[in-house]
Amino acid sequence: MSVPEQPGKIPGDQRKGQDYADAARNRGRPPRPRRVEESVGVKVARALPEPLFHLLQAGTPVVLVTVGLDSWGHAALTWAVAVARDRVRFAVDHGSTTLANLERDGKAALQVIGPGDTLALLKGPARMLRPRILAAPFKMAMWEMSLAEVKDQSWAPVAVSPLAFDWRGPDADTLRKVEQAVLAELRS
Repeated sequence: MSVPEQPGKIPGDQRKGQDYADAARNRGRPPRPRRVEESVGVKVARALPEPLFHLLQAGTPVVLVTVGLDSWGHAALTWAVAVARDRVRFAVDHGSTTLANLERDGKAALQVIGPGDTLALLKGPARMLRPRILAAPFKMAMWEMSLAEVKDQSWAPVAVSPLAFDWRGPDADTLRKVEQAVLAELRS
């Protein structure tokens, strides 16, 4: 007589009681120490873990998410830089819905999609540091988020490609230089 498999459990797995999220999260490695809490198999912290911190120290493109007046999410592409394990700076275009949302409620989320299947969601209150990033030929403000939550959203069965700006056209070289200058100013 066989015992029916429990939903969410690994069929035939010798590690009794381990669910799919545990197996995916561990990726065949010993379990990592818990940071703050675990939520639906996703690691949650209040500071950037080492690999994510180094990626963001260098600066990287991210998806910036704010909430609009209609209570729906609003997404915009931008750059972000970690200046400490608990603080991340990012650029916001003047005259944008994103800027209006941030000025109204001061809440932001940054979706980081980086190399090595890095997939993380950063959330926290944000404040304007400078109304203008001088390195940009277009008007952008510098904002800083104090991290309230860092979620590791990676999952072993899924590979992600890093988010990157692929500058094209006759101004591509100039735009690559602008990108590096903006990242340098976000670091300062």
